[in-house]
Amino acid sequence: MVTRRNRFQWVLLFNFNKKYFRTKLHLEIIVVLTVGTNAVARINASTRVIAVWMPNNQTVNSQSWGYYRTTVDYIESKTGYNFMSNVSSSIQSVIESRVDSGPTS
Repeated sequence: MVTRRNRFQWVLLFNFNKKYFRTKLHLEIIVVLTVGTNAVARINASTRVIAVWMPNNQTVNSQSWGYYRTTVDYIESKTGYNFMSNVSSSIQSVIESRVDSGPTS
């Protein structure tokens, strides 16, 4: 899924609800890039990556979605998936370990 907003391209890498540890969860990983071609080649250590890990129940409404931001590394450790395997390992180590602190609206 790709959504264009101004000059940015929001690339949704992963979005699913899964029964995990007896609790339903919702998670997303979004890579924010300027509009263009060859997305993987344009990902660098400064690329904004938004990783969200939240419960999929009514309690989620008690916080804004930004409260649930985490690292891609955390989501990978919980799911066993390697989400950015096409990105060089030196860049992965930087962007997957960072919790996004950008705007939420």
